[in-house]
Amino acid sequence: MITEKFMGIPQSLDLQKRNIARNILERDRDIASIFFLIPKGDTYMGEPYPDQQQLPRLNYADRDWYKGVTRTNDTYTSAVFLSAAIHVPAIAIAIPVYGNNIESNVGIKVNQTSPLPPIVGYWVGIINPMRINENLSDFNLLNSNNKVLLIDHNGTRVFESLPWSRINVTSLPSSSSSSPLSNNQNQNQSLKSFSYLQSVQNALEGQSGSTGELIDGIKTTIYYNPVQIHPHTWALLLLQTSK
Repeated sequence: MITEKFMGIPQSLDLQKRNIARNILERDRDIASIFFLIPKGDTYMGEPYPDQQQLPRLNYADRDWYKGVTRTNDTYTSAVFLSAAIHVPAIAIAIPVYGNNIESNVGIKVNQTSPLPPIVGYWVGIINPMRINENLSDFNLLNSNNKVLLIDHNGTRVFESLPWSRINVTSLPSSSSSSPLSNNQNQNQSLKSFSYLQSVQNALEGQSGSTGELIDGIKTTIYYNPVQIHPHTWALLLLQTSK
């Protein structure tokens, strides 16, 4: 029943999986959409359903999260990308689903001598990093002279804090990514690399500390710390500009 007409199965089918996805979306506002894919990487279903309908294609076996989850047979967090579902920079968290009495195989590791049960598909949650900005704003910790950046394992910006008044994804700069996942070619989004910063390099190597660097010609004090985002190390930065 998987067809390009629906970019998966029709909305009326497999309501059990759809209800699972809807329940997660209701409880966790950081997750923008959830998909279930069959082992070869074709989309089976997605919620919210309109996000499934507007996908530009069925198969996503070429994506970082698919390659990661199939290589490790374990939960995998992708690098940041431009999402085909929510049309903003996003992160995918993928987890394999095993057949043959999955309850008895919880915690199974790929290095065990016993063979793995067959994989029947993958749950994939799409995280919108802009939601983090709302959480930071609630703490009222940031001002016009400082901001927080989260950098993925490739050195690409996942999230950059903005004043509450500027939380508007349609106002972000135009896309500079060489491989956008969105089917909207007039995307007002961008992926920006900070891999040139020594602070980012240090954090990705597991170090924490502070340093002074120039960002866009502005002298900036950067406090950096590594963050474990399974199975990668990311960098969390606090930037304070000097006037």
